[in-house]
Amino acid sequence: MGASKQAVVEADAVWSVDGVGRDLLGASLPQLLDLSDHRAAQKLRFGGEFFPDIVEGASGKRFAAFFQTDRDGTAWIALMSAEHAPTRVAR
Repeated sequence: MGASKQAVVEADAVWSVDGVGRDLLGASLPQLLDLSDHRAAQKLRFGGEFFPDIVEGASGKRFAAFFQTDRDGTAWIALMSAEHAPTRVAR
């Protein structure tokens, strides 16, 4: 009998920086501010990546807009609820 493979599920999120106390956030959840090493600390702590909604360098778009398309330019809407895994639906 062969070994079974489990699907790896990783969720990425974008958070608003408006009204966030950076010092308090850094003291309580420093991983949210650590974007180094491909966000390794975030992946280890949370199982995914959390991007502040700032401008993504290569595209010039804010992360919330950047994540609305995939690499080939297909537009997506991300649907998520507390009861179900995230679902991507083409626009």
